[in-house]
Amino acid sequence: ANRNYAGLEDLIGFFVNTLVLREEIDYGVSVRDFILQVSDSVSQAQMHQDVPFEKLVEELGVVQDVSRHPIFQVMFGLQSFGSEAKRMYGEDSLFQEFKGNVSYDVAKFDLSVMIDDGGDSLSGSFNYATHLFKESTINHMISTYVYLLEQMVCHQNEVGSQLLLEDLSWVREEEYSADGIFSDLLDATIEYDSTVTIHELFERQVEKTPDHIALVYEDVKLTYRELNERSNQLAHYLLETYKIQPDE
Repeated sequence: ANRNYAGLEDLIGFFVNTLVLREEIDYGVSVRDFILQVSDSVSQAQMHQDVPFEKLVEELGVVQDVSRHPIFQVMFGLQSFGSEAKRMYGEDSLFQEFKGNVSYDVAKFDLSVMIDDGGDSLSGSFNYATHLFKESTINHMISTYVYLLEQMVCHQNEVGSQLLLEDLSWVREEEYSADGIFSDLLDATIEYDSTVTIHELFERQVEKTPDHIALVYEDVKLTYRELNERSNQLAHYLLETYKIQPDE
């Protein structure tokens, strides 16, 4: 990267450049094909790596906003430091909790993820804007990322089948459990009178909260009273026009 001229090939130093990538995701394709698609996008972008990022912002006419980085807000970097990373992060695990005191007063981007490929293991770091993300959210991102990689690795050994993007699960099975992240959403049991019909239950709700919003579709909102009135209008129309009978 950034050594496109003969005079730069032997220079010592770390040449870095930011490439803006845009990827459309079709969840019906295989993970393998999607990886090849991303690889092709990166290769195409490298062909134009000499275009300065500032020039790209200027040509696209991006309206500057001091609250966010222009064009992209998430940076992902893959690098390889090999044995040096193993020495720092350990031999065994994918992500190690950082024990030091390094902190950044201002995050350059909403989220920056750096992955170091040490050969036998990967190490990673997540730097994020604390006014946008909670630490627990980032921890879930890390857990999800590791879980996606695990699924890809496990599927490698299956012969004659292709893992599709839509086959990947974002949440581990144990996270659906009683103490998992969905416990509050799943605990939504409500007792109701099972001896009456659904429309009778609805009419009772109309009496309790006639002016509360019952239905929203695009820019249309109906209260319980309005929805009940329209439902009755439809019922009378069906009765008068089609002479419908019970159970029809």
